[in-house]
Amino acid sequence: MEGLSAVASVMAVTSLAFQLAESIHKVSKFWDSIQRAPEDINDIKSELQFLRTLLEQIGHEAPHYPSGASTLSALRLCSGKIDTIKSLTAGFEAGLTASRTRTRIFSALRAVLKREEIERVQVSLDRLKATLMLVLINDIG
Repeated sequence: MEGLSAVASVMAVTSLAFQLAESIHKVSKFWDSIQRAPEDINDIKSELQFLRTLLEQIGHEAPHYPSGASTLSALRLCSGKIDTIKSLTAGFEAGLTASRTRTRIFSALRAVLKREEIERVQVSLDRLKATLMLVLINDIG
């Protein structure tokens, strides 16, 4: 039974890691569409790509290393943070869609975004990175 439990845990970690990577990819599409963005928006783009890479690495490496319940717990925590980022992004995207512009430029985005909302995305990304790095260090690496 213990072997079966370990296999189920690895499958859960692998599946969740790839699901989260796909969620990050979908969110990234919006941020990547912003042209002539200032540095803080470009930082968000880079951090989303880095997070996707980390999640994919966890998904690929999980079958090769025993990952404990802490990995699954960390990924579930990340899922909540990704939901927050998706929610904030959806609000930004809705504001831009309402303006009916085909080319998303930062001047249009500036009218929709509030500085504190951008900071909330950045804080969520920082927390996600820290959590995933701990997973890689403790459970996989």
